[in-house]
Amino acid sequence: MTDRPTPGRNPIARASGESRAIHLTLKADLYVEIATAPDSEFVNAWFIEVDLGTETISTLLKKCRDYEAYRRSGIEQADEGGFPLVAWSVTHSDPSKGQQRRLALQAAIERDRTLTPELFRIVAPDQLVSLLRVGGAS
Repeated sequence: MTDRPTPGRNPIARASGESRAIHLTLKADLYVEIATAPDSEFVNAWFIEVDLGTETISTLLKKCRDYEAYRRSGIEQADEGGFPLVAWSVTHSDPSKGQQRRLALQAAIERDRTLTPELFRIVAPDQLVSLLRVGGAS
């Protein structure tokens, strides 16, 4: 959750430390903030990634690692007070392959010890709006 809306933002992160420098360029397909109530100063923030079934699962996993590295850098938290969840909208021209891809990505995230699985939500495109409405509760 963040309390400072920045509509239309697409993050590009750069961080450096004393012992090593981190250079990370991360561009979400979409960044959204959803107010929890019309007069609320709090919003649920999301990075949204859209997979149309053209990339390998290992390519998607690399992007997940980029989000994890960005989260660990602390840049977003320092600027916004929290880190958005990452929603993956995963589809394929063959619906059964789309489901297989969603399951494969979820399993790959859970197996990868460098990732925080709670950071990621993986849904079919027709489930995305519902996910955003409930704020990522799992």
